[in-house]
Amino acid sequence: MTQFLRKNALVPVVVAVLAWPVSSAALDADPREPIYLDPEQAEYVRGVMRTFMQVLQGINVAMAEEDWKTVAELARSAGQAAATDNPPPGMAQAFSDQWRQWGPATHAGFDELAMEVEVMGDIPTALSHLGGVMQNCVACHAVHRIEVIDPLDRL
Repeated sequence: MTQFLRKNALVPVVVAVLAWPVSSAALDADPREPIYLDPEQAEYVRGVMRTFMQVLQGINVAMAEEDWKTVAELARSAGQAAATDNPPPGMAQAFSDQWRQWGPATHAGFDELAMEVEVMGDIPTALSHLGGVMQNCVACHAVHRIEVIDPLDRL
């Protein structure tokens, strides 16, 4: 099991990169709901998502080594405490109701994963919970896309 996890830890990253639209024609045909953000907001959101990916990758490596302390630390780093930083102005108004549900649920899911691995410390339980956290990411990316707009267009 440990060897399987080590060999396959980057599979979700590779799949996400290969599935990303690569042309303007693909973006024009993209049926997902646009979330209109100015450049600062878009960079902030993308930074949060990059952090999630780094945390997920680190968690996979730590689980393969059954290093539950590191799993818990990484999970907490993407939990509710990470959601309390200062986002750019106007972020809440830009998001759909669904987005506003998935974001906090994802942060809470990381905190719950941290608590679970501290108590249980077993790979099947951790993977099951991690799959639930990742489902929020998959669902959100299936429904939404970021559309960067000029901030003056909002006026």
